[in-house]
Amino acid sequence: MSPRATFFLTLLGVLIAGAPLPWLTGAAEPAVTAAAETAPAARQAVYATLRATGNPEKLQLRLHGELLAEVTGDLPWEGDLLLPVGSEAADIEVEAAWAEPGEQAVTLTLEPDGREACSCTRWAEAGTMHDVFHFVW
Repeated sequence: MSPRATFFLTLLGVLIAGAPLPWLTGAAEPAVTAAAETAPAARQAVYATLRATGNPEKLQLRLHGELLAEVTGDLPWEGDLLLPVGSEAADIEVEAAWAEPGEQAVTLTLEPDGREACSCTRWAEAGTMHDVFHFVW
């Protein structure tokens, strides 16, 4: 028998022997309840202060792709952001654009109830920023 035929017969045997393994080992996908998929996460208001150099034309704050705030007008901006209840950390995406070229900075301060305030500053060089601000309490 040729080496090629031997190879294909061996491959066929391995495939036939391995095909029923998922059913024999009981491997199943984890079940997800419909309530877990549709129930919105509980949120709490967290006091936020946003400062920036210059006057950004566009400034948005997002959490996991969900828009938390779109800031227009003069800075500093102060307001409440709705973050998940009981979270020990938050990764806030900040997207900003300035008309003026050069280095610009954005500082975001979060003050959850009963915890110390956390502040984070990032710099942008080309007049645009798309960065993640990481906060841990």
